[in-house]
Amino acid sequence: MRVNDVKVVGYAFPVDEFGKGKRMFSTTIIKVTTDDGITGIAGLGIRYDIADALLNSMKNLIIGEDPFNIERIWFKIYHSGHRRCTGQALSVLSGIEVALWDIIGKKVKLPIYKLLGGAFRDKVKVYASPSWKCSGPPKDFAEHVLTCVENGFDVVKLRGGFGFRNAIEMFKTVRDTVGYDVYLPIDLNCGYGPYTAIKLIKKLERYEPLWIEEPIPPGCIDKYIEVKEAVDTPISAGEGHTVDELEELIIRRAVDIIQPDISIHGGLLKVKKICALAEAMEMTVAPHAWSTQLNTAAAIHLAASTPNHLI
Repeated sequence: MRVNDVKVVGYAFPVDEFGKGKRMFSTTIIKVTTDDGITGIAGLGIRYDIADALLNSMKNLIIGEDPFNIERIWFKIYHSGHRRCTGQALSVLSGIEVALWDIIGKKVKLPIYKLLGGAFRDKVKVYASPSWKCSGPPKDFAEHVLTCVENGFDVVKLRGGFGFRNAIEMFKTVRDTVGYDVYLPIDLNCGYGPYTAIKLIKKLERYEPLWIEEPIPPGCIDKYIEVKEAVDTPISAGEGHTVDELEELIIRRAVDIIQPDISIHGGLLKVKKICALAEAMEMTVAPHAWSTQLNTAAAIHLAASTPNHLI
């Protein structure tokens, strides 16, 4: 069995907002096919035109390869340029890698979690993330969070990167609406410097956030350590960081929870290695994934086979 084609396809489709209506969501899918008719698919977190242009420089490195040789293919593409594959090119490589796992699973007729080490757990906990409503009035957003809870979620992630006072008012209103039996992580979207982030987190702590995600921009690990050591709430990060930064966050224990993304950081096997490094440092992982992309499904297989997975 050999790879004989690789292509990307763009899609747009409506997303239901739990009774609040629908909005259109665009996504890019990568498809890898083999000479015996198996097609592996994966979601990409970048625009179709960018993905298509980047893929054109990678096709000749994968066509003709045995799809079971994931490490070999990954290494060839990752080191194919003058520098290591990074940024949006790494996102395309991530999609290729996940699609290869899809091919293997279909060929051997096994779910991917069994190929990644087997089931550590029978169920994987997930959370709702109604982020696109965070910019509205706090009362309206709190009602939307309540709708998520009524649909079965006991963990709902909020956003707080839109202003100091607004973040406090938003979180207080949501907590007053849903009570304290619902877990509420809050993502600050890299929106603050260390001083302001610490001041904001300390004010939010009275409402018991589950964790505070990416309170400051990536890049300076010392600043993450400064924030972590100044507050009591667990600090998480990962989505906005490079692979090298993720590894440094873990090694220096700059955060409490690490959040790699399969579609950003190199695919299933690379993120599995990141999770193993975090396990060695006694840290938990809460993989980041866009809820309307195929890599959420891939992330669930990763979670099922990863001992230190949180949610």
